[in-house]
Amino acid sequence: MQGTIIVGAGRGLAFARWITERDDFDVDVKALVDNNPATHPRIRTVLDRYGWKNTKIFPSLAEALAAFGPGEAPSVMIVASNRAHASLTREALAAGRQVFLEKPIAASLDDALDIQKAANESDHFVALGFVLRHSKYFQKMREVAASGRLGRLVMIQANERLDHDHSSAYRRGWRRHA
Repeated sequence: MQGTIIVGAGRGLAFARWITERDDFDVDVKALVDNNPATHPRIRTVLDRYGWKNTKIFPSLAEALAAFGPGEAPSVMIVASNRAHASLTREALAAGRQVFLEKPIAASLDDALDIQKAANESDHFVALGFVLRHSKYFQKMREVAASGRLGRLVMIQANERLDHDHSSAYRRGWRRHA
């Protein structure tokens, strides 16, 4: 079984749950990184509920990388703050890991170019996740739309209803002016 390190407990816990629910995804969550130690007891409770009782929690990616070598955890899933994507990606690639980077790739063009440069200088890949386009829900929507059963579609409106916690996190930081 392959191991991975997840960086970012917000979306990272959702990915840990998703991995648990998949019977076609043979991955062991070796570590979860969250830079706020005050949240670690809550994270431990959630990981235990998902069945990840052996997953270690670290305050930094450096500590997780030191605890689990490339043979134990050959990949890093970066689902942390978008502003941290460039530095975390460079760190993971420098440690010889494959990287899954949740969209958006970065919060600035300079950071995106930095990630591209780091990936080009590495023999490891950086995979950018557009996770919803592959979900069964959206695949079915596309199938129905393409089938013609609804007639000629001229517009689709889709609204994502964010919960209170997600909404406050989503609308602060670099998105607050958009």
